Amino acid sequence: MDGDIYYVYVLRLENNGYYIGSTKNLLQRIKKHFSIGGAIATKEIKVIEIVEILRIKDYKVGFEYAHLILEISTAIKYSNDYGANMVRGAKHGKGWDDFPTPNGVKEIKRVNHFMNTEAFRTMMGKVEKMDLFQIHCEKAKNAKGIVV
Repeated sequence: MDGDIYYVYVLRLENNGYYIGSTKNLLQRIKKHFSIGGAIATKEIKVIEIVEILRIKDYKVGFEYAHLILEISTAIKYSNDYGANMVRGAKHGKGWDDFPTPNGVKEIKRVNHFMNTEAFRTMMGKVEKMDLFQIHCEKAKNAKGIVV
């Protein structure tokens, strides 16, 4: 896991809610969310927009891996901005009738506390904001025989 590239993504849904997830294979995962696959929350409410894509090279940060901290801290940010009932994924409940499990609440609190540390600020300095065009170009560059 250490050193792998992860993407944390934010999707806006038809109910004006947000779904936050993380993956190593962004394009495949996004396709699933826009089709019949994806997460429980995106099966219940249709995805209408990709709001944000963040990329981080994973490493162990204190109690957890960077991509999980980034995913949960992004969900905390969106919960603070739009209300906890408008965010799913990242320990905030799987479906729209769900709420965080007791363990999920514990993880959210732990990350919320961690967000006030120098280690978190250092980690956030390693996060790169992305867009799909940039990701497609990078994928094309890495494919055999294709030059962009």
